[in-house]
Amino acid sequence: TRKPTRFTAMAVSVAMVSTIIPYENAGSTPPFALSVSSTSTRTFSSRRTTADAGRPSARFLGVPAVLSSMPRGGAESILLPPEENDPLFRVGAEVRRSVLEEARALHEKAAAAAATSCPWRDGGEAGDSGALPSFVARRVDAACSRSLPDFGEELLPGSDEGAEAIYVTEPPLFSATESRSVIDMAEEYFSATNGGNWTTLKSGRFDIAGFWIKDVPAVHSWFKEALRTRLLPSLESNFPSFVGEAGDGVNDLVVDNAYVFRYTPETGRRTDVHTDSGCLSFTIALNGRDEYEGGGTWYEGLVEEEDGKSVIVMEEGAVSFRPGGIRHRGESVTGGVRYVIGGFVAHRRRFEAVRMLCALGFEKVGAGDLTGAADVFRVAVSLSPRFDAAYINLADVLGKLGRQAEAAEVLRRVTGGVNPRSGEAWFSLGDLLRQGEASGGADLEGAAQCFDRCLEIDGRDAEAMAGHGAICSARRDQEGERRWYERVVKNEETNRGTAASAYCNLGVLLDEERQRNGGGEDMIEREIDMYRKALDCDPESYSTHFSLGAACAEGGRWEEAAVAFRDAVGRAKEGDNEDIDRALAALYKAGLMSINNEAKKQAEAGKAPASQIEMMAKITGIMGEKNFSRFRQNMAKKK
Repeated sequence: TRKPTRFTAMAVSVAMVSTIIPYENAGSTPPFALSVSSTSTRTFSSRRTTADAGRPSARFLGVPAVLSSMPRGGAESILLPPEENDPLFRVGAEVRRSVLEEARALHEKAAAAAATSCPWRDGGEAGDSGALPSFVARRVDAACSRSLPDFGEELLPGSDEGAEAIYVTEPPLFSATESRSVIDMAEEYFSATNGGNWTTLKSGRFDIAGFWIKDVPAVHSWFKEALRTRLLPSLESNFPSFVGEAGDGVNDLVVDNAYVFRYTPETGRRTDVHTDSGCLSFTIALNGRDEYEGGGTWYEGLVEEEDGKSVIVMEEGAVSFRPGGIRHRGESVTGGVRYVIGGFVAHRRRFEAVRMLCALGFEKVGAGDLTGAADVFRVAVSLSPRFDAAYINLADVLGKLGRQAEAAEVLRRVTGGVNPRSGEAWFSLGDLLRQGEASGGADLEGAAQCFDRCLEIDGRDAEAMAGHGAICSARRDQEGERRWYERVVKNEETNRGTAASAYCNLGVLLDEERQRNGGGEDMIEREIDMYRKALDCDPESYSTHFSLGAACAEGGRWEEAAVAFRDAVGRAKEGDNEDIDRALAALYKAGLMSINNEAKKQAEAGKAPASQIEMMAKITGIMGEKNFSRFRQNMAKKK
């Protein structure tokens, strides 16, 4: 992913280097005054549906799938299945048979692994303990209910008015005492094993304090009994057609993944909209609403809204049960601590073809088989033409194959019918248009319309705001660019990567303003502050470290500049020799100026100048032995 950067030209001549490196005829005294000319270059960190972009693509098997950001349109927006001769989605019969066999094998492997990692039947077969509560059913609209990846008709049998989809226990399934005991078991475990610090799990773009339940023995033991006596019987009660139709019914259910999360304002940011890695899912609220602020789960297409929002917030011990294919997201926790358990459930005898095809597609992407991955996603589209993630994944792979025009057309199928309110599809299309990858030339107006659509769907879509900032940059509208990036950093839902890009670009804009209109130390200090805020969000950015070094250098803060440039060298991608060598040259110059300043002070104090050996030792210490050695080799080649 490209990062925004502010590059400052810092040319280093062989003659300058010779003042430290003992070439023949080397000068004895380094220059004290060096002119530093500055140019600024900015790139935009795109949020495309790729694994390393700002938002992940539609993934399964434990990784949330980023899909639409708000309820989709009415049932009339759903397209008919693609025609067999449609070249975008056509795949041969033999390929179709082959990938379905691979997906089925993947399902069997995942089901066997789940049964081993969470052997809930050790305590006997599942059975109602007699303690099941009543359930409050919540409905989703028809368009949502008809777009599940697998077994939609069985999981959500409904009508044009929608279907009952989410079942919340009322009263709570678990008592306050039992719920608190689970939290205490977890806290005691980490106090004894990790100094009180919880492990972290990746949830979409965020690292959240949490653990897989199988890894904490006391919680795992409690959880297996809860599955057998209450959780799985509840799923059977609410989804009898799916659970009981094949095999041994409830006893064929396996828990694909289960975790405990500890959300705080720092880690409990609003998640991406996603689906779960199981045909059925449940969420358990472990503590009361009086212990945290915010939180709750937003569901796409929820018909009965509370307080104008499609959000369900549960009481302590309550559980919600639902099909895993319903799009949802966790809302931000703004105060206190919220504890939840999430569980994803599969059926050993029910082959979830589309979900497994998506998982298989990503395996092929990881293995470098992009053509094979594209065929897999095409088969997924043919099996579930109303499931927008299959289209988005296909577009992502086509883009990786360099077939951007086809990728754009696939995305237009989503925005034009399959799911007109898919924020991810609109953004991905807008980014293709902005970069000119869909038509051979940038369509900034079309891209702006796509980003506007994203913000109509979700007014807090920070990446769409950043997209507008990039468009303003391309139009040389610096004031508009500044306004958009300021909106990004003020947005409470902005993820750290996007915030880092925005802060860095704001620093670049300050530099450009200073170059145009003049400005002193105060403006340089503001610019430096932007870069430091960017590094607080993303400390691994080569570009921001380099930009910080350039700003410090222009302010005569050579020691700070040297530290930043050395950090930039350490963050450059392996094999990116141009970036590494640029940072090395800047690091040498900053180190040289730092030594010059020190030498000047010593001369003013009447002290003898440092020897050649002492200066070599100083510059080596500033640059690091490995960096200095490479820099010397570079300069020797130029000489």
